[in-house]
Amino acid sequence: MPHDRKEAIRENLVAAQLELTQVLDRVGPDDRSRIGPNEGWTVRDLLTRLITSETGFVSTIRRMSADDGGVPVDFDPKRERWSTRAARARCSHCASS
Repeated sequence: MPHDRKEAIRENLVAAQLELTQVLDRVGPDDRSRIGPNEGWTVRDLLTRLITSETGFVSTIRRMSADDGGVPVDFDPKRERWSTRAARARCSHCASS
C-alpha cells in the first residue's frame, strides 16, 4: 500500500474519532433512554454496541493488515449479528448501569 494511501486512511480515522468524541461529549445521562436513529434502539443500546464492537473491528483490521482477508465470507451487514442483550453481556459496565 503506498504511503500516501496509508496516510489518507490514518487521517480519515483520526477525523472520524474526533467527530465521534464531539458527539459523545454531548450525550448526557438523561439521553440514554432516548430512541436513536437506528430502528428503535436507545442511545444506550447504540453506545453499548459501539463499546463492544471494538474487539471485532480490531481482529478484522489485523486480518486485513496480514493480507488474510477481512470480514468473514458469510458476513451480512444487514443481518443482526449481535443482539443488544448479548452486547450488554460483553460490557459489564453497561449491564450494571
